[in-house]
Amino acid sequence: MTKPWASGGVVVGVALMIAPVLTSGDTLYKDKTAVDRGYGRVVGSTVYWSSCSGGKETTYKKPPYWVDKGGDCGPGPMIARLVIGGKAVSVEYGIVSLKGRNSAELLDQLKPGEVWRLGSGKSTTFSTEADLSFGNATVPKGEYSLWAEKGAGGGWELVFNKQHGQWGTQHDASQDFVSAPLEKTKARESEETLTITLTKKGEGGVVTIRWGDMKLSADFKPK
Repeated sequence: MTKPWASGGVVVGVALMIAPVLTSGDTLYKDKTAVDRGYGRVVGSTVYWSSCSGGKETTYKKPPYWVDKGGDCGPGPMIARLVIGGKAVSVEYGIVSLKGRNSAELLDQLKPGEVWRLGSGKSTTFSTEADLSFGNATVPKGEYSLWAEKGAGGGWELVFNKQHGQWGTQHDASQDFVSAPLEKTKARESEETLTITLTKKGEGGVVTIRWGDMKLSADFKPK
């Protein structure tokens, strides 16, 4: 897997990091380090920046500064939670919306082997108080960052990474612990906002990811 960066909630390659005009909910970078969150636009070699915390617009030169979309000034994180056999399983993720865009077109920017951050802001966190089985993959109890890796044939794998709490652009493939296949179907209704749910199924559960008309899901059960 390649090391990703983020654009509009989708993790893409470095070549897609700078757009001629950028809208609200962005991250300001100096070199490869995130330095602020706010609203940015790029004109020529100048970054025009307003922080989420307010204040006057500031100008920066690129390089070393650039702006990356991320929806970081929006509402707080969403949490999906399920209890199985007295043990809690949860997913915490940042809100990201289509805002007139198309999820298929956004995710088509990803090349096979690259990952989608499944949210905005800090990395999406998967927590479990029980050891879980996702098919042949075992996820021991603990906390992980959660990603979706695009496959060569257009399929997806759910990736559990040993790092968690880092910014959503900071995926270290060397820390990937295990992955499980996701079933891809077309949703009956389009979802404007990325929605991740955990629901009961038999003795276990199912994690479902919906965005636009795309639906990804994976069953799991306690070991």
